[in-house]
Amino acid sequence: YKFKATSPQQYDSPELDWRIQGDIEHSSRLYFRSYLIPALENLKNKSVIDIGSGVGQIFPTLLGLGASEIQGIEPSKRNVEHSKSLYPNIIVHQGTLQDFIHDKFFDVAICLAVFEHIFDIKDAFSRIAKIIKPGGSFYLAIGDKDHNTKSHSNKQGFMINIDVQELGDGVVATKTIYEESILYDIFRPLQSVIETATQSGFELTKNIDMGLRGDQIAFHLLVFKRP
Repeated sequence: YKFKATSPQQYDSPELDWRIQGDIEHSSRLYFRSYLIPALENLKNKSVIDIGSGVGQIFPTLLGLGASEIQGIEPSKRNVEHSKSLYPNIIVHQGTLQDFIHDKFFDVAICLAVFEHIFDIKDAFSRIAKIIKPGGSFYLAIGDKDHNTKSHSNKQGFMINIDVQELGDGVVATKTIYEESILYDIFRPLQSVIETATQSGFELTKNIDMGLRGDQIAFHLLVFKRP
């Protein structure tokens, strides 16, 4: 599961078509935007990099909030081609964060449900710190380990089945079978993510629980500043 979760080709597989689940009107995308938009700072005249930009599902939001420049990083060839067809004026770099070579710095970095596909998050935080301007912001949404490692039903009553493999130090890899697709992820304790960010020089300014039905917490939106 670990190798499938971290494979850059996962989102090009036949069992996972992000053109459907990544559509801007899909319920999961509406869920993320409902938490991201209130938390975002004023983006007027600011440059933004979307790490793991998928099919460009948050590009319209960033444009609407006044971002002067938007770029994306996305490993899936199919997703990059689709996002470029939808948003031809936005630069999307095909490749992983580890592949990304930049010649400029950004005011804001956004990373939604992407650390679930990165095993070495210490390296990821280090790389992200190097592409954000001093005083810039980093918005990171990560899956809640408890919620995302237990099989459960969605609001339509469809059963989401999850199989778990332990990787050590509280880190697990999962195979999740949805109604529409199969997805492999990596989840880790929230506190270990925050501690790794702090060690990489980030300062946590907000920790927002992203709820579902009742008292279920599915994700956490962490907002960091780069001193």
